[in-house]
Amino acid sequence: MKGRFKSVLINFIVCILFVFPQDLFSEELKVGVGYWPPFICSKTAPFSGIDVQLIKEIGKRLNLRVKFIHYPFQRSLFYMKKGRIDMMSSLAKRPERERYMYYLSQPYYSVEPVFYVQKGRNKRIQKYNDLYKGRIGLSAGSAFFEPFDSDDKIRKDPVNTELQLITMLIAGRFEAFIGVNSQIDYLAHREGLNHNIEKAAYRPGEKTDIFLAISLKSKYAVRFQQFNKALKGIIDEGLLKEIIRHNCGQ
Repeated sequence: MKGRFKSVLINFIVCILFVFPQDLFSEELKVGVGYWPPFICSKTAPFSGIDVQLIKEIGKRLNLRVKFIHYPFQRSLFYMKKGRIDMMSSLAKRPERERYMYYLSQPYYSVEPVFYVQKGRNKRIQKYNDLYKGRIGLSAGSAFFEPFDSDDKIRKDPVNTELQLITMLIAGRFEAFIGVNSQIDYLAHREGLNHNIEKAAYRPGEKTDIFLAISLKSKYAVRFQQFNKALKGIIDEGLLKEIIRHNCGQ
């Protein structure tokens, strides 16, 4: 009787391992995401985009179940401070953020900060000093370039989403807004608003590298080098280029 019970038990365990080989035993990696196409292309599950595919691949290599949770950007930063989420993506390096998160060693994309104006008004902002003429919209919590980020003389209006920036500019609420070229161009085209806005003549001329980062209070902080190795492998194998091509049509 005991032998039969033992045999049934072993068969049951084998079946469980076959059906749920990873999900049963892998740990959960909580990732805070916003809505930032083409990097994060949805606000609810199933999430998609460059960052989603990249982090899923890292999770696969480290035997981690990835759980994406949609939060406003500022709240995700706050939860990184508290250790309530483990990871964020599409982050520019800033000294104040490095106090509570580890940036992975390699950037995985470079973006260009660009000022957008209403169609036909691109010459309104031809140099940096023209930014003092009116209100400048930006996404709350975002960082772009110096001296803009720390220039308190510029009247800045933070909003929650990039789509708000576009619609409020069209409505005349801003003189201009600043955003990331790849994201704003993608979003404006998708929403059919690309004919209402254009890039200002003034260009900061700087590209910003973006990174993945792990909360210092995350249990995965001690595995920081494993995350680095996984990301390096994805880049070296050319898989990152495939992910970007798939999401951006490049």
